[in-house]
Amino acid sequence: GRYCESITYMHTGSADVIGDKTENVNFMVYTDEPDKCFNLHRGKKTVDWPGHGECVVDFRLARSQGLSVGDEIELRDGDFNKMTFTVSGIYDNYIYDFLFVNAESAASQLGQAPEPQTAFIKLRSDADPHEISAKMLGLGNVAAVSINADMRARIGSMFESLDYIVLIVLVCAGALAFIVLFNLSNISITVRYSMPPTSFNVKQMKSMKGSSSSSKRNGRDLIGTIISVRFTSLAFWKTDGVVREKIAVPFLNTIV
Repeated sequence: GRYCESITYMHTGSADVIGDKTENVNFMVYTDEPDKCFNLHRGKKTVDWPGHGECVVDFRLARSQGLSVGDEIELRDGDFNKMTFTVSGIYDNYIYDFLFVNAESAASQLGQAPEPQTAFIKLRSDADPHEISAKMLGLGNVAAVSINADMRARIGSMFESLDYIVLIVLVCAGALAFIVLFNLSNISITVRYSMPPTSFNVKQMKSMKGSSSSSKRNGRDLIGTIISVRFTSLAFWKTDGVVREKIAVPFLNTIV
């Protein structure tokens, strides 16, 4: 046409997935493969359109329902008609859930193929989508027009705003971590400078040395005694303006 490159007519409805948990999906029925309007892929690999009795589902729905290629999926439409299809492919999509089947598959399940009521139009690069949508809304048989480019722009803007929010959170977290570490370092330095002088209690070391020689029966007791000797041998000078007496302070008496 004058403004468009291709037009694809499809039936777009909704259906419930019957499984471990019920989820609503967009039920898409096509007559001709809509490869000019939809690009189904999994990573860099193209996903083929389904054959007779088959369907393709998006990755989010497959993960939620625990589906893989070759599994069967059961659906129930708005008229409570049940349908069963075999999953032939899983494609990447993270916004809404879409399940694609061809008209022959839908007709074999429902008795007749649903009537298409949606047209997907791919415009030329030089066409103005807002001008064309305004003209289409003036037609008597057009109920609504949605421009996918606007949705992509809104989503892109939303994610750009999230990038700034994440950056601010990371900067604040880094500043908070720096402040905490700086204060802990200052406290550690202050405590070390304010501690009284230390010395070793020689008598206690000799007594612990004797006990260590008797604990050589197993390696664990030997290590525990050595650690106990090092910690319990610390002694502090008790001061109150004038040095009065030396007091041994045991830090660790027993290692289990």
